[in-house]
Amino acid sequence: MASVKISENGIIEFYGNKAGFVKSRTAYIDKMFERRELTEVLTQGYALKVESRDGIYDRLISGEEAQTEMLKLCRIYQLKPSVDVQMKFISLSDMERLGFGKPNIKNYDVVYDGNIETNDLDEIYGKLYIDANVEGYSGHAMTMSDVIELYDDNESTFYYVDKGGYTRIRFSDEEPEISIELQNEKEAVNMPEETEPEEKVVFKFTM
Repeated sequence: MASVKISENGIIEFYGNKAGFVKSRTAYIDKMFERRELTEVLTQGYALKVESRDGIYDRLISGEEAQTEMLKLCRIYQLKPSVDVQMKFISLSDMERLGFGKPNIKNYDVVYDGNIETNDLDEIYGKLYIDANVEGYSGHAMTMSDVIELYDDNESTFYYVDKGGYTRIRFSDEEPEISIELQNEKEAVNMPEETEPEEKVVFKFTM
């Protein structure tokens, strides 16, 4: 293991280079150090799980506390081409008002899954709306009705790209309780559907 050292504060050195860090029994290494030798030592010698991310080396050599500021990974969901066209490009309130219920993961495709180098929702939106040439991204320019997921080994959070901002949601896998026909009947007799309040996230972008 002479080629690999782990310091007391969890920094991984590979032939003298700061290759990554250890946190919660996981070794996070920069992608430039993805080598079989390093991976085998970390998994077999130290019994660690190994994940590779971009930008770790730069943050370590610049003195940043990479191990305490680890970015979550990002998934982007967009509605499948086969869904009702009325579901697309609408606000969360309109989706529920029209009887589609809460966003259902079965209606979405994953068009991106990776490290987008930020957890700021506005920055993610900007990367995928203004310039959608992000490596690994297969969707259209980001717009309303898309869903952003930020996740790590411990948790996932989902945000609906809403009218003028982002609303934190739970991705449902259940069918809506009220059909479109029934919803229209309720609107006709002025019987608004009761919905649980959603958490609104501060926003900056304009559409």
